[in-house]
Amino acid sequence: MSTGRAVALFLLGVLIGVLLGYYAGLSSAPPPAAAERAAATAPAAGTGEVNATAKRAGVNMTADVLASLGETVSLGPWKITVYGVEEARCVKSISSTSGEYWLFASYYCARPGMKIVVVRVRVESDDPAHASPFGGCYPCIPWYPELITNTGGSYESKGPGAVDGMMRISAPGEDVVMAAVTYRYEGFIEGTVTEDDFGYVIPEGERPAALRMVYATLDRDVTVVVNLTCRAPDSAVRHSKTVAIGRVGETVAVGRWRVAVLDVREALCVRVVLPGREEYCGAPRGGKAVLVRLAFENAGNDAARLVDYFVGGPTLYTGEGIRIFPEKPCSYGRLWLPCSAEERANAIDYSPRQSLDSLRYQEIGPGERVTAYVLYVIAEGDAAKRLYIVYEPRYERRKEVKTVEIDID
Repeated sequence: MSTGRAVALFLLGVLIGVLLGYYAGLSSAPPPAAAERAAATAPAAGTGEVNATAKRAGVNMTADVLASLGETVSLGPWKITVYGVEEARCVKSISSTSGEYWLFASYYCARPGMKIVVVRVRVESDDPAHASPFGGCYPCIPWYPELITNTGGSYESKGPGAVDGMMRISAPGEDVVMAAVTYRYEGFIEGTVTEDDFGYVIPEGERPAALRMVYATLDRDVTVVVNLTCRAPDSAVRHSKTVAIGRVGETVAVGRWRVAVLDVREALCVRVVLPGREEYCGAPRGGKAVLVRLAFENAGNDAARLVDYFVGGPTLYTGEGIRIFPEKPCSYGRLWLPCSAEERANAIDYSPRQSLDSLRYQEIGPGERVTAYVLYVIAEGDAAKRLYIVYEPRYERRKEVKTVEIDID
């Protein structure tokens, strides 16, 4: 072998040895990203909610944030509240935005030995561009919440009709209809407020104990565990800065406007007052009309129009969790059937000239107050619960989007 070839082989061996030693050192030490992640997720000294254990729920699980049913958790721009949990053998599956929803509900029952759990979640956002944290964004909660039972079992969310979870009942009997709980298979987004239902199928012998969510960010994953067996006091519910809350008769200030719901009336028939005449229009079978009387006061220094500050018409939220849009009687929509003599005697009066649609483009002077009517149609057995009005000024340089939420039940 020549001297040059021997030297080349020797140098090659030295190079291979150095490379092997370098990679061995890398494998024995955590990479910088992993080290930073470990430091970021390490429990902070003196922080009670970090690395908490969900023992109160009967589940031995570590969590970065531990909350109770009804307690609000802050994650990034979102305020998340798990406010309800129901167990049932069957569910009534409805869309949160369907028209005559009482006619188009589908019924599903759990298979023998199983039961259905419906968990209800409310989200309030400080960022109108990201109303919901569940999927489709980053940072966010990329996976649906996971249900943990008292035995430690873990279950994924199931939509109605899942092959391995629920069976559709094509002709439900009275026992199924009466026992079923509502399951909204699609949530709704109203301005900066989002509501979602999550369904789970678990064995009959187990009980829902906790809901587990993972909030993924660029720096770390935050694990949130909500104890479903313990309800927090009302003081634990915190609202977003983009949500204004009120009740019937109370005035809510939003921007230059003062908004109030004056009263709410229900009937099977509406008397539409027109110039020189009147018409009677009835609700569809199984439905009823709801009339909401609103007041808008311009607290600004100059005249303004409602259309430049409020997006669309107010939407009604019912006790069954359905979002209802405004109706126009006797023209199109669902208020057009003839009314009986008894229904006419108990009809509610509605003037198109005083409807919100008619007043939307009217110039309202400073200090002036207008009263507006809005009509809705809901199921006869349902109840009006909440009104949402989205405030989004068109021409202001800094747009301040807010959701006015008025309880009317």
